[in-house]
Amino acid sequence: MRIGIGVPCHERDTGILRRCLASIDRLEPAPAVVYVLVNDGSRGLRVRKEILDVLFYEWGCDVVLNVSADFAVFRGILSDVDEHRVTSFGFLRRHPADLLHIVKRWVTRKAWSGCYSIPRGVWDCFREVDWDGSDSRLDWWCEARGLDVKRVRMPRYWVLRFSGRMREAAVGLPSLRKRLARLATAW
Repeated sequence: MRIGIGVPCHERDTGILRRCLASIDRLEPAPAVVYVLVNDGSRGLRVRKEILDVLFYEWGCDVVLNVSADFAVFRGILSDVDEHRVTSFGFLRRHPADLLHIVKRWVTRKAWSGCYSIPRGVWDCFREVDWDGSDSRLDWWCEARGLDVKRVRMPRYWVLRFSGRMREAAVGLPSLRKRLARLATAW
């Protein structure tokens, strides 16, 4: 199985990218290809489609692991990659609420994160969708098609810098319980 790693990186994140690439260099087994696309953000998350196309169709990968520039992956993450199913990986953030987040990921049936792998067969079907590059859209598409998503519940990567959008999204949730739970796990 030929595994590629795609790393979208905004120009302002090139400083933190070094830590991401250092963690990828320590992976065992090593990935076949690591493709970093530094961009100015004008296309938003749609650059992920370009990354996946390059890794699948130009580099001949069987599976691609999507890793953001602000992730530091654990050594064994590639052993959990499935060549037949989309796989979503758990994470840590070096925050006191991490224990709560791990428990939440264990009890949530549909846990999803921004670090996931996608096999070529799934990408061949999904790439025809008008994809905005968001992680949750891929999860929704798999669920709508009845595809079984492998959810690795134990942490497999560090989030070096967590998105401020998580707090904004939490405020917009309709349920107070959900807002509090989301805010407790964001920093």
